[in-house]
Amino acid sequence: MFKYGIFLLFLSFTIAERVQFQPCDSKSQEICKVYDLDVEPCPNGDKGEPCKMKRGTLANLSFKYNPTWSQEGVLKTRAYWVSMIDIPFAGIDTDGCKVTKCPPVQNAENFYNYSLNIADSFPPKKYDVKFKLWDDRPDSKKNACCLIFKLKIL
Repeated sequence: MFKYGIFLLFLSFTIAERVQFQPCDSKSQEICKVYDLDVEPCPNGDKGEPCKMKRGTLANLSFKYNPTWSQEGVLKTRAYWVSMIDIPFAGIDTDGCKVTKCPPVQNAENFYNYSLNIADSFPPKKYDVKFKLWDDRPDSKKNACCLIFKLKIL
């Protein structure tokens, strides 16, 4: 049984693919350094190709981040379709404490883990997808971790 557990643990690390991404803007990496984005499944994501996902499946996304700010308000998260006006994914739980430790440790490595439902209602198309994690105090809207990666829904 122990060997089976070790095998599953090893398998979970080998299935997720490191994916190329970009920060949402030049300031976002100064406020919160995001690195090591892994998406499961996403073969060839490390080569800059979009993650190909079938409708009706789950995409598991994780990354490391190092915020320069300390959270005092409610921690929020959201996924967006990137366009002229960012459009939030429908039905997404915005409680950031469900996807990372709360409060995140300032100036230290933290971990973000999210399972995104690729709903049957999502149109098949190539998208830029933004993931954002932020402190929701009115005076701290700039305190955010943010990244964009490519997704192709089949």
